Amino acid sequence: MLTKGHWLIVHLRIKRFRLWLPLPLYILQELLWQIVEITDLVGTFGNKKLREMKSQMPTIMVALDSIGEGGQYDLVEIDADSGDGDRVRIVIKVR
Repeated sequence: MLTKGHWLIVHLRIKRFRLWLPLPLYILQELLWQIVEITDLVGTFGNKKLREMKSQMPTIMVALDSIGEGGQYDLVEIDADSGDGDRVRIVIKVR
């Protein structure tokens, strides 16, 4: 199932350090859904912050669904240079 879905790929590069984080969107959606279920359980005790987060989660889930329905595209691409040789690059893609 993981090969048929879309992947959210986060690429960080700071100087010579590189980090690739491939995240399957299906697993990310399931993780967020489980967070919603846990907040339902804990939210019965009346925590105001949890109720606010719970009200925003459907919007996040719809956003992840719409990201997964599209094709391959880049979400964010940031290139920064401080002038003294320190370069930072952040790329977030959907593949």
